Amino acid sequence: MSTPTSSSRVRAGRRLAIGFAAVFLAAAFISANASAQTTPVASPLPLPCDSLAPAPRCLPPVPTSTVRCHDWSVEPVRAVGGGPHLLVSALCAVRGGERVQLRRHNPQGFNPTDLLLELVVARSPFPPGPATHEERIIDVEPDAGYTSVTILPDGPSLRVEGSA
Repeated sequence: MSTPTSSSRVRAGRRLAIGFAAVFLAAAFISANASAQTTPVASPLPLPCDSLAPAPRCLPPVPTSTVRCHDWSVEPVRAVGGGPHLLVSALCAVRGGERVQLRRHNPQGFNPTDLLLELVVARSPFPPGPATHEERIIDVEPDAGYTSVTILPDGPSLRVEGSA
Protein backbone atom coordinates (compact mmCIF):
# COMPACT_ATOMS: atom_id res chain seq x y z
CA MET A 1 0.00 0.00 0.00
CA SER A 2 1.26 3.40 -0.82
CA THR A 3 0.66 6.51 1.23
CA PRO A 4 -0.85 9.52 -0.50
CA THR A 5 1.54 12.30 -1.34
CA SER A 6 0.80 15.94 -0.78
CA SER A 7 0.20 16.55 -4.50
CA SER A 8 -2.38 13.74 -4.66
CA ARG A 9 -4.14 15.19 -1.60
CA VAL A 10 -4.31 18.58 -3.32
CA ARG A 11 -5.80 16.97 -6.44
CA ALA A 12 -8.39 15.12 -4.36
CA GLY A 13 -9.27 18.37 -2.54
CA ARG A 14 -9.71 20.17 -5.87
CA ARG A 15 -11.95 17.38 -7.19
CA LEU A 16 -14.02 17.55 -4.02
CA ALA A 17 -14.36 21.35 -4.31
CA ILE A 18 -15.35 21.06 -7.98
CA GLY A 19 -17.93 18.39 -7.08
CA PHE A 20 -19.47 20.61 -4.38
CA ALA A 21 -19.56 23.58 -6.76
CA ALA A 22 -21.30 21.44 -9.39
CA VAL A 23 -23.93 20.30 -6.88
CA PHE A 24 -24.62 23.89 -5.77
CA LEU A 25 -24.87 25.13 -9.37
CA ALA A 26 -27.24 22.30 -10.29
CA ALA A 27 -29.43 23.06 -7.28
CA ALA A 28 -29.51 26.76 -8.18
CA PHE A 29 -30.40 25.93 -11.81
CA ILE A 30 -33.24 23.60 -10.77
CA SER A 31 -34.55 26.17 -8.28
CA ALA A 32 -34.50 28.94 -10.91
CA ASN A 33 -36.39 26.77 -13.42
CA ALA A 34 -38.94 25.70 -10.82
CA SER A 35 -39.68 29.30 -9.83
CA ALA A 36 -40.04 30.32 -13.48
CA GLN A 37 -43.00 27.98 -13.95
CA THR A 38 -46.42 29.59 -14.11
CA THR A 39 -48.05 27.09 -11.74
CA PRO A 40 -48.71 28.87 -8.43
CA VAL A 41 -47.33 27.20 -5.35
CA ALA A 42 -49.55 27.34 -2.27
CA SER A 43 -47.97 29.04 0.68
CA PRO A 44 -48.68 27.71 4.17
CA LEU A 45 -49.49 31.24 5.44
CA PRO A 46 -51.49 33.16 2.82
CA LEU A 47 -52.03 36.34 4.86
CA PRO A 48 -51.15 39.18 4.56
CA CYS A 49 -52.63 39.45 1.14
CA ASP A 50 -50.25 40.62 -1.57
CA SER A 51 -51.73 42.23 -4.67
CA LEU A 52 -49.14 40.45 -6.83
CA ALA A 53 -49.76 37.01 -5.30
CA PRO A 54 -51.34 34.24 -7.39
CA ALA A 55 -55.11 33.74 -7.18
CA PRO A 56 -55.31 30.83 -4.72
CA ARG A 57 -53.06 32.66 -2.27
CA CYS A 58 -54.69 36.07 -2.35
CA LEU A 59 -58.39 36.81 -2.41
CA PRO A 60 -59.47 40.46 -2.57
CA PRO A 61 -61.47 41.90 0.34
CA VAL A 62 -65.21 41.48 -0.17
CA PRO A 63 -68.16 43.05 1.68
CA THR A 64 -69.45 40.95 4.54
CA SER A 65 -72.55 41.09 6.71
CA THR A 66 -72.38 43.30 9.78
CA VAL A 67 -74.33 40.66 11.74
CA ARG A 68 -70.97 39.27 12.84
CA CYS A 69 -70.21 42.58 14.64
CA HIS A 70 -71.66 44.23 17.73
CA ASP A 71 -70.82 47.04 20.15
CA TRP A 72 -70.64 49.68 17.39
CA SER A 73 -69.48 53.14 18.42
CA VAL A 74 -68.49 56.41 16.78
CA GLU A 75 -66.59 59.13 18.64
CA PRO A 76 -65.29 62.48 17.46
CA VAL A 77 -61.59 62.85 18.30
CA ARG A 78 -58.93 65.44 17.56
CA ALA A 79 -55.68 64.19 16.08
CA VAL A 80 -52.43 65.59 17.45
CA GLY A 81 -51.42 68.39 15.12
CA GLY A 82 -54.45 67.74 12.93
CA GLY A 83 -58.12 68.45 12.63
CA PRO A 84 -61.18 66.60 13.87
CA HIS A 85 -61.57 62.90 13.06
CA LEU A 86 -64.18 60.20 13.64
CA LEU A 87 -63.17 57.02 15.46
CA VAL A 88 -65.47 54.15 14.41
CA SER A 89 -65.13 50.79 16.13
CA ALA A 90 -66.90 47.47 16.66
CA LEU A 91 -66.26 44.02 18.07
CA CYS A 92 -66.44 41.35 15.35
CA ALA A 93 -66.41 37.53 15.29
CA VAL A 94 -63.50 36.36 13.13
CA ARG A 95 -62.56 32.94 11.74
CA GLY A 96 -59.01 31.71 11.39
CA GLY A 97 -57.30 33.21 8.34
CA GLU A 98 -59.59 36.25 8.10
CA ARG A 99 -59.02 39.98 8.52
CA VAL A 100 -62.04 42.22 9.00
CA GLN A 101 -61.75 45.96 8.38
CA LEU A 102 -63.75 49.08 7.61
CA ARG A 103 -63.07 51.01 4.43
CA ARG A 104 -64.61 54.12 2.92
CA HIS A 105 -67.37 53.24 0.46
CA ASN A 106 -66.95 54.70 -3.01
CA PRO A 107 -69.07 56.58 -4.12
CA GLN A 108 -69.95 58.25 -0.85
CA GLY A 109 -73.62 58.66 -1.68
CA PHE A 110 -76.04 61.55 -2.13
CA ASN A 111 -76.10 62.77 1.52
CA PRO A 112 -72.89 64.70 2.24
CA THR A 113 -73.44 64.55 6.03
CA ASP A 114 -73.61 60.72 6.11
CA LEU A 115 -70.24 58.93 6.04
CA LEU A 116 -70.55 55.53 4.31
CA LEU A 117 -68.15 52.83 5.51
CA GLU A 118 -68.09 49.27 4.23
CA LEU A 119 -67.29 46.23 6.37
CA VAL A 120 -65.00 43.99 4.33
CA VAL A 121 -63.31 40.68 5.02
CA ALA A 122 -60.03 39.49 3.50
CA ARG A 123 -60.16 35.71 3.43
CA SER A 124 -57.47 33.14 3.08
CA PRO A 125 -58.16 29.97 1.11
CA PHE A 126 -58.74 28.08 4.37
CA PRO A 127 -62.18 26.47 4.53
CA PRO A 128 -64.87 28.45 6.35
CA GLY A 129 -65.74 27.39 9.83
CA PRO A 130 -67.06 28.73 13.10
CA ALA A 131 -65.72 31.98 14.50
CA THR A 132 -62.62 31.35 16.58
CA HIS A 133 -62.26 34.70 18.37
CA GLU A 134 -63.44 38.31 18.46
CA GLU A 135 -61.41 41.31 17.33
CA ARG A 136 -62.01 45.02 17.77
CA ILE A 137 -61.87 46.81 14.43
CA ILE A 138 -61.07 50.51 14.39
CA ASP A 139 -61.24 53.04 11.59
CA VAL A 140 -60.26 56.71 11.78
CA GLU A 141 -61.72 59.04 9.17
CA PRO A 142 -61.33 62.82 8.78
CA ASP A 143 -64.48 64.57 10.01
CA ALA A 144 -65.93 66.78 7.30
CA GLY A 145 -69.01 67.78 9.30
CA TYR A 146 -70.62 64.34 9.30
CA THR A 147 -73.73 63.87 11.45
CA SER A 148 -74.01 60.10 10.95
CA VAL A 149 -71.98 57.06 9.91
CA THR A 150 -73.65 54.19 8.02
CA ILE A 151 -71.99 50.78 7.89
CA LEU A 152 -72.61 48.87 4.66
CA PRO A 153 -73.82 46.44 3.38
CA ASP A 154 -76.48 45.86 6.06
CA GLY A 155 -75.23 47.56 9.17
CA PRO A 156 -76.37 50.19 11.56
CA SER A 157 -76.52 53.93 11.07
CA LEU A 158 -74.71 55.65 13.95
CA ARG A 159 -75.27 59.24 15.06
CA VAL A 160 -72.21 61.42 15.65
CA GLU A 161 -72.63 62.96 19.10
CA GLY A 162 -70.67 65.96 20.40
CA SER A 163 -67.54 67.49 18.96
CA ALA A 164 -63.84 66.82 19.28
